[in-house]
Amino acid sequence: MGHQQSSLVTLFNTPDPQHGFRALLEVALDAIVIMTDQGFIAEFNPAAEVLFGYTRDEAIGALLADLIVPEELRAAHQRGLEHYLATGEGPVLGKRIEIEALRKGGERFAGELAITRLPGEPPLFMAYLRDISSRLKSATALQSSKARLATLIANLNAAVLLKDEAHHVVLTNQSFCNLFQIPLAPEELVGQSYSQSSDHCKALFADPEGFVAGVARALELREPVLNEELTLTSGLVLERDYIPIFFEQSYQGHLWVYRDITERKQIQRTLQQDKELTTALSMASQQFLSDCDITGAFSTLLKSLLSLTECGYGFLGEVLRDSDGNPYIKTHALTNISWNEETHALWDQYAPNLEFKNLETLFGAVLTTGKPVIANDPAHDPRRGGLPPGHPPLNHFLGLPIFRGSELIGIVGMANRPGGFDQALIDYLQPFLAACANIISAYRDAAARTEAVRLLSEANHFISQINDTAPMLIYLYDLKQHRDLYANRSIAALLGYSAEECAAFQGRELAGVIHPEDRLLLRNRFRLLRGYTTDERLDFECRVLEKSGGWRWFHSSYAIFQRDASGLPTQILGAAVDVTARKQAEESLLDITDELRRSNQALQEFASIASHDLKEPLRKIQAFGGRLKAKEAARLSTDGQDYLTRMVSATERMQALIDDLLAYSRVTSKGQSFVEVNLGTVVYEVLSDLEVRVVSSGAQVTLGALPHIEADAMQMRQLFQNLLCNALKFSRPGSSPEVSVAAKSSRPGYVSIQIADNGIGFAPEHAERIFEVFERLHGMGTYEGTGIGLAICRRIAERHGGTIEASSSSSAGAVFTVELPLQQKGALA
Repeated sequence: MGHQQSSLVTLFNTPDPQHGFRALLEVALDAIVIMTDQGFIAEFNPAAEVLFGYTRDEAIGALLADLIVPEELRAAHQRGLEHYLATGEGPVLGKRIEIEALRKGGERFAGELAITRLPGEPPLFMAYLRDISSRLKSATALQSSKARLATLIANLNAAVLLKDEAHHVVLTNQSFCNLFQIPLAPEELVGQSYSQSSDHCKALFADPEGFVAGVARALELREPVLNEELTLTSGLVLERDYIPIFFEQSYQGHLWVYRDITERKQIQRTLQQDKELTTALSMASQQFLSDCDITGAFSTLLKSLLSLTECGYGFLGEVLRDSDGNPYIKTHALTNISWNEETHALWDQYAPNLEFKNLETLFGAVLTTGKPVIANDPAHDPRRGGLPPGHPPLNHFLGLPIFRGSELIGIVGMANRPGGFDQALIDYLQPFLAACANIISAYRDAAARTEAVRLLSEANHFISQINDTAPMLIYLYDLKQHRDLYANRSIAALLGYSAEECAAFQGRELAGVIHPEDRLLLRNRFRLLRGYTTDERLDFECRVLEKSGGWRWFHSSYAIFQRDASGLPTQILGAAVDVTARKQAEESLLDITDELRRSNQALQEFASIASHDLKEPLRKIQAFGGRLKAKEAARLSTDGQDYLTRMVSATERMQALIDDLLAYSRVTSKGQSFVEVNLGTVVYEVLSDLEVRVVSSGAQVTLGALPHIEADAMQMRQLFQNLLCNALKFSRPGSSPEVSVAAKSSRPGYVSIQIADNGIGFAPEHAERIFEVFERLHGMGTYEGTGIGLAICRRIAERHGGTIEASSSSSAGAVFTVELPLQQKGALA
């Protein structure tokens, strides 16, 4: 080691403006080991002592391979050293690679190695080593976390779009693509600019300009917007959340969440209509029972009916018969539509008890047939009877018969409902018709009062049964008595009670199962409600205790049901639906936002390390290794040359691995725009780059005609270079490679390209495994490569909306089939 020690002494004694090379070794955080051209350790810094467990005295003079290189790698290490000393070629010099190393006692660990040749003769090699076991575990955990996050977003029952500060898509799901009719898969949007999304989607909304303005306003203010309601032209109602994302007061992007609340809005509308209908029926029934005033009761019913159906005018009448048995109508409630002095006078004299005996009319058709009459185009309906001059226009008409048993006893007439009438409205009004029938029956025969009460009780029971079987809580609360007057039994079932417990569940117990904090807020809300003088629908969310002891969230909508003489509320009617799933989803979205921020930060740090911290030391190791091999190879022993060769080779593999990993990660994030690409030109240029390998292997390459497609030119070049390199690399020993590239017929709009070879092939069961990252079917020393090339190929194909498949047998070579679209329809490159 005399010459090497001399060179080392020279290096250590070289003047340094700071503290000299020795000071650098002492303070370095990485383990630094200097090796001679014969493979002996010439220097071992303090960080190396900590990492490997040997003292400096124990290490210096020992063979590096015997001390820290695993036994199965020592031969390759020696060959690499010898190769460098003989040829000056050091593939691993100047590169950073991952290896396994040994500590004192035989413990293995994952290390990051960078080797460089020191100046001077004979050659010295300086290796930097770092324990990366924890980082590898963190990278694996990060990838797993990212996969779980993507799975969660994909399965959310909401449309989700996460963008970064530059309005690039970070994450979305299929629900978003479906909602906004985007003909792409969610993963195709990731990393793409989608800043014009509001203009693209506005045509789907009933108020397109309002939708665009809302998006612009939210992006400008960068303040959360929650539960904003939007209506689509299809009639769907969406609830939208905008959540800006900040990290350390810096804007990082934002999250859009769209939920379909059409069903919930329909339930609310139905509840309101049911409440109004129930109120009208109750008030009219009570009014009639108290004074037997059919006119007052029917006037109340008609007012509510026209309000519920949005009709312009109408009437409620009783069916009577003249002396000849012919039916006619006597009105008990009628909208005043008098249009001149004569009709004003008739109204004043006879209203509301007018009689209509002309059966050649639309309402006459109800009397003669006993069936509902829908006329949404009265002017051309053959059953029409005409209108007097000056009569208000009749755009739509609905006539409904009122029966008691099989006897026609009344009629309801309504006109001019926006959009006309249909069977659904007729079905909805059946309880109304039943109430009218009860009132008419009671009016006709005072002796039937008891029967009317019974029928009304049945009607109320029917409504109660509906309430008790509805999948929601319906309740009536008295503001003066501070207690529930009524609560349906569905709440007991919703909270996990048995059938017997449901029967025993009383409304006045409802307050006892509301969370104490929410109960206080609800009472304060009710206290404020006592001063309201206008009708408003109010909403409140609270937690309700399950029988099992857990809490479930309910969204309650309630409105004023009854007022006192001064117009102040005395009772409220409400309905509550279980929204526990929505609450849990909202909490999950907040967790997702935090996890995405952490994930993005970690990915950025990893990219920085991969692009700079990893590659720069590897380049130095390669450079110095090359110099060592070129100048000192002759002085190295056979083992030393082998060690140098293996070291250089390992550095080259590390460089290739980093390049392949970066290429894999940048397929979608760093892709170029899609342009017209001549695949024939691309493959020809790839073969030109591989000319030396083709000639040296004696390969025969057949290139067929290939089409022009819309694609990323650089990625197409990478795709075919990886596939052709594989075809040449995995050749059968003793025979020259034969490779063919040809376009085949495919489905409309696509081209199928086959790359076939006569190489060693692979077992059919590995056809999918070979496309996974780091998957190799052969040992590392058998064939060059990192095991990432085919994974990159699949990712490129999928980014272009295509596929890649492989087929083979161990005796017939391999065929790789790439199917790509000719045009990227709607793609965001």
